[in-house]
Amino acid sequence: MSDVLNAEVTSNEEGGFSRRRVVKGVAWSVPVLVTAIAVPPASASGGKFEALLDFNTPDTVNFVQQTRPAVAGQNRPGKGPIGFHLLNKSGATSGPIVGTITITPSPATATSDPVVGINTFSGGTLTVMTPPPAVGTFSANFSLPGGVANNATATFLLDFYYTGTSKTVAIGKQFNLTVSFTSPTGLLALPAVLQLN
Repeated sequence: MSDVLNAEVTSNEEGGFSRRRVVKGVAWSVPVLVTAIAVPPASASGGKFEALLDFNTPDTVNFVQQTRPAVAGQNRPGKGPIGFHLLNKSGATSGPIVGTITITPSPATATSDPVVGINTFSGGTLTVMTPPPAVGTFSANFSLPGGVANNATATFLLDFYYTGTSKTVAIGKQFNLTVSFTSPTGLLALPAVLQLN
């Protein structure tokens, strides 16, 4: 009887689909369907990585005088950010963060005095470029090798110095500050204006 059934199956398979062929096809297609259904949610998971400058209220900072010998009372008040922070909502640890901080006079000047730069930096490593890429410019690289964990914020604090004496630096002198780095969601640049009062 089994010879009869096998002969029947063979003849049916030659002429079209058989139950055995359909079951065999379904068995192979199920894992493919499961994989196809499981992949889109993982690949479509959204997220964001944001960077923001931080300011005091009111917007005030202190510029430390760096000309030697330092003279008491020559530190100057001014305006500008007190730092910046990075918020990671991307769904994964960011990986190492590297970027640059530049401060240029506004308007541009051909002299090296005054120069405004970063006096102290915390939250990562800061490496000042020496010599600076242009006269009157402060430029430094910063890094956070461990990156920023998912759902975490990395905070970088900074304060500033100025060169020259209080008599040589005009009140209201402005400088352009830019913090820039490449994040998991692309290039981010944070512009701000520093002002010596």
